Amino acid sequence: MKRPRVLIEEWLPAAAIGVECIRERSTGQQPPDKRLHVWWARRPLTASRAAVLGSVLPADFPKEVFEKLLGFWGTSKQLIAAEEYLNYARATGSKVRNPHGIRAFRATLRSEHVEKAHEAAKKLWRDHVTIIDPMAGGGSIPLESARLGFKTLANEYNPVACSVLEATVDYPFRFGSALVAKARLWGAELRRRFNKRMEKFYPPHGIIPPHCYIFARTVPCPDTKHHTPLVPDWHLLKPKSGTRQVARPHVDKKHGTWWVDMVKIGRGAGQISEAPPPSYDRGKGISLFTNHQIDPDWIKAKAQNGEMRSAMYAVALKTTQGLVFQPPTPDDLEAVTVAERELDRLRAGWEKANVIPTELYPKVSSDERPRTYGMPHWADLFSSRQLLCFGTLVENLVGMRGEILQSEGHEVGEAIYHLLCCSIDKFLDYNNLLCTWESHYCPANTIRQVANSFPC
Repeated sequence: MKRPRVLIEEWLPAAAIGVECIRERSTGQQPPDKRLHVWWARRPLTASRAAVLGSVLPADFPKEVFEKLLGFWGTSKQLIAAEEYLNYARATGSKVRNPHGIRAFRATLRSEHVEKAHEAAKKLWRDHVTIIDPMAGGGSIPLESARLGFKTLANEYNPVACSVLEATVDYPFRFGSALVAKARLWGAELRRRFNKRMEKFYPPHGIIPPHCYIFARTVPCPDTKHHTPLVPDWHLLKPKSGTRQVARPHVDKKHGTWWVDMVKIGRGAGQISEAPPPSYDRGKGISLFTNHQIDPDWIKAKAQNGEMRSAMYAVALKTTQGLVFQPPTPDDLEAVTVAERELDRLRAGWEKANVIPTELYPKVSSDERPRTYGMPHWADLFSSRQLLCFGTLVENLVGMRGEILQSEGHEVGEAIYHLLCCSIDKFLDYNNLLCTWESHYCPANTIRQVANSFPC
């Protein structure tokens, strides 16, 4: 059989596809397949669908139907014109209504368009229409192929990408939405067991449980040897509109201690005109005790010598009026100490059972900072209480595996177990020593951006 000419070899609305790819990645609301787990080589869904369709459809396939199959809300010319209008508004600082319609990956495809594509592909390739992705990565191409209803084969040799691929593409088509309800049910049970064991390490503030905790890394001051915080921004809340809040540091030079109070930025009574200056910027520190600069090499040396610490300086409470910030209470500080002792008690057994990561951080890496700042092992990227949390989550989930499999059957049970493992992985993203307090993204209804928080 002579290979026929296909659409992608003759024509492709590349500029319009580019517009949709930009929209897909720049909204802050990534498609669902991007949220499960980060995979750096994952392709945009619009481009993936275009590659699949363009490779199996004949060169004379109707262009307007092809664009509808891509999920375009209008024609290619309309998409490009809308994006040019937005770019002009950005360049001139003008405020305009978004001229774009629904994003392509969200569009519902009409059955007659899909049927027309299948008829054309079958006529061209007979009964042999199969999409094969031998290096599937996170699964954008096989996902779009399967969504279009084509027979799809995906291969991947990287174990992380393979795990993402299975959860992203295989499970939804194999088990459907029923899997979601079951995973949530078992997730709620995991949460219940976790909270029962961990709530004593997170004392409430009155009737309100803590939303999260904000810590600062500290190093000994070169002159006084007192531990001083390295804080690049003292803002607690920094909304685009509304009142900003900051933590204002104070020191007791005689006793070598520091603390903060919470104040608002403004001109009213009790407010201050601007945020306190940062005590860390571009690798350099500023000692609260002397106001002298701390050399970057000093900070790195102290970190590698095990002398870098973490100090809690604020507790966020989520109320109906928004986030409220308070200094830590003695109970908050004592809970951290108690958690450290509990981790010391459990750590040897957890390391033996592979519950917590004991592997070395790679020497050859795209980011050398963990090793540079005294974190040679993966477990070093977490505080003692964070590590206690994740060890407890893993131990509980491993203990539940038999129950899940017995209740749901082997295939569905393994899928649920897999998805719950992914949920723990997502907690790691926002509960480690390297995450930052993102003060721009903390309105009353947002809990995603947190630093060093109680994971559940």
